[in-house]
Amino acid sequence: MQPGRISHMIVGLKQTVPQRISEWLVSAILATWGLVVFFINDATWAADVYSGLARIGDHRIWGAAALVIGCAKLIALFINGAMRRSPHARACGSFLAMFIWLQLSAAALFADALTVGLAVYPWLFLIEFYNLHRAARDAGLSDFVFRSTREARKDAELAQP
Repeated sequence: MQPGRISHMIVGLKQTVPQRISEWLVSAILATWGLVVFFINDATWAADVYSGLARIGDHRIWGAAALVIGCAKLIALFINGAMRRSPHARACGSFLAMFIWLQLSAAALFADALTVGLAVYPWLFLIEFYNLHRAARDAGLSDFVFRSTREARKDAELAQP
């Protein structure tokens, strides 16, 4: 890779990371949560605080899903900042992450014991909802710019003799 390209990527990330910090953090939390849950032992997963989650699925399934979605979101955010805008991928990732946080919130609510998940997962869901809103707005703007540019190009082609 060319040194100029690397410095361009770094500048892009410096500009977008502060704007997307909530997306970066929640994505990293999701990926980390998935990694830990994937390797948690079966006895721990059977504990009362995880009973709501265990009723829905095995810890390896939960862990793999969260890890894949979290890492995919991190990759989309990196591409968004370093290479090209990717609001559609960001919106899709936020929607999938919202589903995970909603399931975790519900599972914590219906667990056999009180769990700190009730204090965390609903807030992560709300942050992800906010992230989805921002990404969808960015996607709409991106689509508008694309259509406008395409129409301007067509008009310019028609105006040429």
